[in-house]
Amino acid sequence: MTPGIRPDTLFVYMGFGAKAGAKTAATTHGIHCGNLLPHVTSPVSGTVVHTAGVTLSRA
Repeated sequence: MTPGIRPDTLFVYMGFGAKAGAKTAATTHGIHCGNLLPHVTSPVSGTVVHTAGVTLSRA
């Protein structure tokens, strides 16, 4: 559990140069969202939207 994140919500750190290789202190932390989420264009604003529903289960 993470303070400030709802119990029914999956939270993931995104970006931090994970793919660009900016070689910052955060380069190896987080994920490249393009590898995880589908690319969808918002019909209202025309901007790219990165969202996905997930199902969590115990391993």
